[in-house]
Amino acid sequence: MFRKILLTALVLQHSVACADFLTALQAYEKKDYATAQFEFSALLPLANEQAAFNLAAMAFNGEGQAVDKIKALAYFEFAASFGHQQALEQALQIKQKLTTADFTKASELLAQLTKSVVIHDSQPEIEKSELEAIKRVAPEYPSTAASRGLFGYVTIRYVVNEKGNVIAVDALDSFPEHVFERSAMNAVKKWQYKPTGKKQLGTVKMTYSMGTLDKRSMERWLDQYQVWPYAVAGSPQHQEALGSFLHLMHNNAGINLEVDENASFDPKKLPSELFKKRTYHRPQEIEHFSGFAQVTVNKDGIVTKILQAKDQKSHSADEILLNKPLANIRKAGTYNLVSQTDNKVSIIPVVRVNPLYRYQYWWTTAAKNGDLRAQRFLASMDKQWENYLLDKNDPQTQTWAAARMLLEGDNVLGKALLAKAQQQNYPLAQELKDSL
Repeated sequence: MFRKILLTALVLQHSVACADFLTALQAYEKKDYATAQFEFSALLPLANEQAAFNLAAMAFNGEGQAVDKIKALAYFEFAASFGHQQALEQALQIKQKLTTADFTKASELLAQLTKSVVIHDSQPEIEKSELEAIKRVAPEYPSTAASRGLFGYVTIRYVVNEKGNVIAVDALDSFPEHVFERSAMNAVKKWQYKPTGKKQLGTVKMTYSMGTLDKRSMERWLDQYQVWPYAVAGSPQHQEALGSFLHLMHNNAGINLEVDENASFDPKKLPSELFKKRTYHRPQEIEHFSGFAQVTVNKDGIVTKILQAKDQKSHSADEILLNKPLANIRKAGTYNLVSQTDNKVSIIPVVRVNPLYRYQYWWTTAAKNGDLRAQRFLASMDKQWENYLLDKNDPQTQTWAAARMLLEGDNVLGKALLAKAQQQNYPLAQELKDSL
């Protein structure tokens, strides 16, 4: 019943080590059931259905404990509540052999497990900013990375002061790790923004490549390091790396990917849509438009249907867009419209793919399996993950949560979090203390 995998040495390594799903699997393989149970249990608050399924199987099989079908039922039902189909089937079989009293005990345990969950489905928060750049310096391509033909990206988070100067920078996310971060941070430190009279937070993503990303080269990289097999097998590090890799492909393609459960999937091939040459749609002015909308457009560029819309102000999306043309759009399809700070609107094609090709799926899976890098990135967009890492005393999360709170006027809690990060010698914490 327990899902077995072949555990071998991993080719991808993180600088930050923490207990995770792979640690639990390795302990189980060694018949160290106490450690496996402890590590799997630590992932339950993250709504990790596979960890719950494995704990249920261990209780059912009496591994490291006496056989306990009541406990097994509760954990199977917990896993099933988060979409684990096999857990649902096992729960139905166990129920046939238990008494009413047993059901009551299992229900009580299930309620406790459910109450412990701190991560629920939610939409990432879009960071709103009034920053208007007046000077941007391009990053230098690291010579060592260029000589090795390395490609990647860095997401930088930074603080801008009242005069528009960048006063603090940090790498929020990067791929590969420890290659392009210094280059990106050095460039952003030289940026200048229009003065606003107040301090603000900003985020920017920088992509590095020596030319067009080639489909076959990208597929060879995945095959060389066996990223797909290890990610599917349960390695959080490979799941995070795969998410970052797909994120790079996504950014390079200039499209938005959405889920189609029925779309094909082949781990040896990447979707051709990620590498198609597309017409660049310059941001355009659309009178009265604000926020976000997803629309269907015919071959003449006429908006025929509004699929989604939010954050409109004076007029509805129907009034602004329906049966009206989008300039320079000559291909039928679905497009996302997003308002920018300069009052222009970005128009981005939407392509539907199998969920296993979406970076969000792998980052979320990695985070639920205990990968700290994935958790930190999700914490930058989701208060649930931020609160989880604050509870875990993570210094990076403390530092940036403190910065946001101080800028919002919550000086007491902001200073307290910054002090905690300083105690852990997080370099940026001291820098922000002196500048905020």
